[in-house]
Amino acid sequence: ITIPDDVALSHPSIIVVTLGLNNGASYYSEDEFKECYRILLSSILSADQDTRIIIQSLFPVASDCKIKQYTPERIRLCNSWLVDIATEFELNYLDTFSVLADQNGYLLPEYDNGGDGIHLNEQGLNIVIKYVLIITQQY
Repeated sequence: ITIPDDVALSHPSIIVVTLGLNNGASYYSEDEFKECYRILLSSILSADQDTRIIIQSLFPVASDCKIKQYTPERIRLCNSWLVDIATEFELNYLDTFSVLADQNGYLLPEYDNGGDGIHLNEQGLNIVIKYVLIITQQY
């Protein structure tokens, strides 16, 4: 089932969109990246205009990440594009990057699953879930 189809069926009050690294962050141009988000957001809004959409930042990666294109600089750049899209669609932006990253923009080691340097462990996922719950209660 597609995301818009699920939204049309379930009518969630809030949906947090968390896409990016595996969805073109390392290779899409700004225009391509933003257009993918525009298509997705428009299709969600068409499915249910009452669903409140929150765009979540891309997560940081570990300093030993296996995919060298995933750098803190590139992730910050993509996150700035997400801020632009959130502004364009008048949506909220959720900055989970800052609660997961060290001062250099890398994933804090205690949140790394110890694999590819991209995926969070249980502790990292719990931090994100708690942060999402706190922030969404403010909206």
